[in-house]
Amino acid sequence: MFGAGPISIKGFLGTTLSKWKSFEGEGSLEPIWDDLWLGEGLYFFDGGPSYARARAVSQIVEGQDRPVIISAELTLDNYLDLADLDARKFVKEVFEQMKKLGELDDVKITLWDRFLSIFRPFSFGCNEIDERVIGKSISLLEEATHERKVIQAIRWVYPGGGRLFKGSWIWSSSTVIVVLRDLNCAKLRLYPEEVHQR
Repeated sequence: MFGAGPISIKGFLGTTLSKWKSFEGEGSLEPIWDDLWLGEGLYFFDGGPSYARARAVSQIVEGQDRPVIISAELTLDNYLDLADLDARKFVKEVFEQMKKLGELDDVKITLWDRFLSIFRPFSFGCNEIDERVIGKSISLLEEATHERKVIQAIRWVYPGGGRLFKGSWIWSSSTVIVVLRDLNCAKLRLYPEEVHQR
């Protein structure tokens, strides 16, 4: 159920200069998302820096602080790849088992949540279910290995936005997100690009 590692990924994270300096001093960096729908970790965009740039700018309030991009060279051996059919099947089976055992009964999904989830995956109830099911899946995978290997990251394809153009099946905001859970497999640095606020 791990990804077909080892693989190398170039990721980008949008944040603020003060958070980056805090990371350099303390070794911890706040996640870039408010809604951690795939669990704790650093949410990197795989590929180019454009998404990270937009995210960095969105975190600046009334000109305070400075937006920056963090680049990361990730080397992953054990990761959960949600772009893989078998991995998604496993996660769905975990969900069904949790549902059967009543482990998700306290999560309330409103009609508004269901409506929002059609357009975006960050509605509160659906988001909480994802976080719990992914967390349980990772625990089971780690327990299944003889050495209890840590799942270093989660890779997921986000199919966001609408059609890129009329008749297209390419989504305008789709991107690959890598949730880094183990900093030991990453080399982080400040990306040498000036991020301008609009």
